[in-house]
Amino acid sequence: MLPFFQSHTMQEIKRLALPSILINITLPLLSLVDIAIAGHLSDPSLLASLALGTQFHGIILGCCHFLRMSTSAKTAQASGANNPSEISLSLQMGCTWALVLGCLFLLLQPFFLFLSLHLSNPQTDIVEPLSLYLSIRLFDIPAQLFILVCSGWLLGKGQPAKILIITLIAGIINATSSLFLVFVFSWGIEGIAWGTFIASYFGALIALAFVAPALKFQLQHHIKLTFKPSRLFSIFRMNTHLFVRSLLLQSSFTLFFVKSGEIQTEILATNTVLMTFVLLTTYGLDGFADAGEVCMGRAKGAQSKKQGLQVIKAVFAWAFLMTAAYSCFFFFGGELIISLQTNLTSIQNHAQEYLLLMTFFPLFIVGFNTLDGLFLGAGLTILIRNSMILCFAAFAFMIYLLPQTYGAQGIWASLVIFFLLRTTILSLLVPRLLLSLSPEIPSQPPNQHQPPHP
Repeated sequence: MLPFFQSHTMQEIKRLALPSILINITLPLLSLVDIAIAGHLSDPSLLASLALGTQFHGIILGCCHFLRMSTSAKTAQASGANNPSEISLSLQMGCTWALVLGCLFLLLQPFFLFLSLHLSNPQTDIVEPLSLYLSIRLFDIPAQLFILVCSGWLLGKGQPAKILIITLIAGIINATSSLFLVFVFSWGIEGIAWGTFIASYFGALIALAFVAPALKFQLQHHIKLTFKPSRLFSIFRMNTHLFVRSLLLQSSFTLFFVKSGEIQTEILATNTVLMTFVLLTTYGLDGFADAGEVCMGRAKGAQSKKQGLQVIKAVFAWAFLMTAAYSCFFFFGGELIISLQTNLTSIQNHAQEYLLLMTFFPLFIVGFNTLDGLFLGAGLTILIRNSMILCFAAFAFMIYLLPQTYGAQGIWASLVIFFLLRTTILSLLVPRLLLSLSPEIPSQPPNQHQPPHP
């Protein structure tokens, strides 16, 4: 067993996963700074405006997460094939998509502002500060999209530590600039928005510094290949599949909270507290999913089924170790996690009734996250999309039906079945994943004047 954990694949998974885990943990901690600043302002409506505005902004970026996913997968595959030209092309294509979508968001900024106010339906005292906050934050989306692409490219190249540097520096700038603008210039909610805006574009400049050499090389030598119709269509198809996946995943959690609020306000508050257990688990498991995606992409580029099988074994070994650690942590520290989030006795008591479920919840998530990364690395985005469509349809049916009989327990049962169903579907498709790694057999013998493809 010990030699297995010391193997090159196991060590590479660990090397790639650790920075990703630190990034996932750092991001929500840095966001707490803005909440703390708003919480120390005199008007409580400003804190509510920040919460709603951040949530809507996060939904937009969550739906655009396909930019990072597709870029990292293509880059990892090109890296496995030892093709520097394709590595640069994947960055250029991602930047092209980010530029187009960024311009589109800027043009449609009034529409998104109207949509956010309509969907959130805020109280009268929140409308003005929420509009002010979003009218500024929506202009940082082009920078955020560029950072997504650069992060995907750096991850695909096996350099997640550089993504951590971007995240930490941008977070520090966000905190210092927001504090300065709010408490020195007294800009209120506007100061928080501008602080985040400044940090976003500064983070984009740092990302540009990391990727500039490859981007320059691409612009000088491969601009025609970048806009080749077949390549554009391939990337468009891949991004469309991943967009559908991201949209349905966001919709699943939205349905979860909407249904919780329909039953009872206390149920919504309790499930919000319990969702922290799910988020903490995904922070760790997403790191191994990212590592699995990169290593599987390399196996795809190298057309090595053997290498792909080693990646599957290694990433699941680490993921299950992380799952066991989370389960032990939740078993012994679950009550502490709940008490740190709320001092309301009724919510604490209600949440503690689900501690046993939270202890085993990492087991329900581990396959969902890990298999997603493996299939993405292999470029099988159509299977990712189709499995998500099927599981979302089942989840929507169950979350409508089960709570009518089982109440809050029916909501959690629906979510558990959602995770397990998708894990089962993708597990059954693993043989197809391995088959996709095999080199294609040419329909005609290779040209005598050209060396055969290795």
